[in-house]
Amino acid sequence: MSNICSTISGSNLVVRVKEEAEFGKTETAGFDTIFVKSNSLNFSQNEINSELLTAGRSPSRASKGNIEVAGDIEIAIDNVATGFWLKQLLGDYSVAASDSKFLHSFKITDTCIPSFQSEKSFSGSDINYKSTGLKANELSLELGGEGELIGKVSIIGQNDFMSTIQNDSVAGELSADYAINTKNITLVDGSSFESGEIVVLKVQKGSLLSDSKAGNSTIELNLGEGANLEKGNFVSLADATYQVMSVVGDKVYLSRKLESDILATTAIYSITETNKIESISGNDIVLVNGIKQDLVASTDFIVSSTKSQILNDKSFENFQIGITSVNGGDKITAAIETMSLTFSNNAESKRLLNDKGTVGKILEGKTEITAEIEVLFDPDNARVLEEAKIGVEFDINIECVNEDGDVLTIKMPNGTLTPMTPEISSPGAISVKLSYKPYKKDLEDAIEFTLLNSKSSY
Repeated sequence: MSNICSTISGSNLVVRVKEEAEFGKTETAGFDTIFVKSNSLNFSQNEINSELLTAGRSPSRASKGNIEVAGDIEIAIDNVATGFWLKQLLGDYSVAASDSKFLHSFKITDTCIPSFQSEKSFSGSDINYKSTGLKANELSLELGGEGELIGKVSIIGQNDFMSTIQNDSVAGELSADYAINTKNITLVDGSSFESGEIVVLKVQKGSLLSDSKAGNSTIELNLGEGANLEKGNFVSLADATYQVMSVVGDKVYLSRKLESDILATTAIYSITETNKIESISGNDIVLVNGIKQDLVASTDFIVSSTKSQILNDKSFENFQIGITSVNGGDKITAAIETMSLTFSNNAESKRLLNDKGTVGKILEGKTEITAEIEVLFDPDNARVLEEAKIGVEFDINIECVNEDGDVLTIKMPNGTLTPMTPEISSPGAISVKLSYKPYKKDLEDAIEFTLLNSKSSY
């Protein structure tokens, strides 16, 4: 009986991210692990009811609709990982040395923002979801209260699928051939493996009869090799993993389109299967389950679980926040109780016929920035609120400084407040809710984020 976790706990969630070199194309190395409060990024696909009249009242088989990949990731606003998200949101990034640290600057770019990928897996489980072609569309920050700062990044993407490929991993060569159902295997070098670890077996099966173009979801194997595969198998081709949807003769229909051209002269396809190490002694490992296929030492190998760096360091906390203004809004900023800051790219996804229901392109629209603030009403800021009625501009600067001297700054040099007269409904203190909208003026950007830390680049 399988000893791989039969239940999955949210406490074991592992999220890894990496910027893409090419939109939607699988990245195979360089992922960083991040800490999250929650992750609702997911795949959904509509089912469309048939409109055909079929000589009866019973429903006909529904057809598949478009694929949606969207959701939110709640993140820690910290001194390191925050830089990754700011780059994905704003796009315009620069860095300069500052004493023993580095000052990273993030501004709104007028060209395309980067895309990235995420992996969602669970410690002790063989479940691993890969989301590709992702773009950060919106960032929401809640300032005020107590505890660590948390932000919410809203994401839209191209695709999300289960993958057995474990990135940034170590391949273990086999010391001999092994027959199906074997559990005891000896590696050439077992030093990179440990007991209880999820592993992936890559079993080379053969090659293709003809070339397959990127965007297609069909491959044709050499004569008779269709018998090697069956529906549900995971197939590795050119560093990307695909699931087999069906096999007809030697034609294999994949669950998603090919990411790149596959040349028959060089393409080798492998079946991947997941297992778990029950125990290890030197180079000798015992697997929980017997292998499902014969292993050949010259072509097949075992891959260890993902090894990735943790990107997070120290979260900023609400008590570390300072808010200032230099051009007349100091009476307001000194009395702010809470602030909800939202930055949106207003991105729009487009579907192309060749994308088989997935998103083909994600295009950014005009950015929108709003800060909803709650201010304690007093005689000083009452006069400032009156000035808002005649369009007086205010700047707002938000700064978080931790005990290591790392600094996150949000600069909004020009903006207007919605004029608002206070409402009184209780005998106690009076609060006023306002909207602040920054904008670009002359050479000053509407918003700039800077992050001072020890990381050299993003």
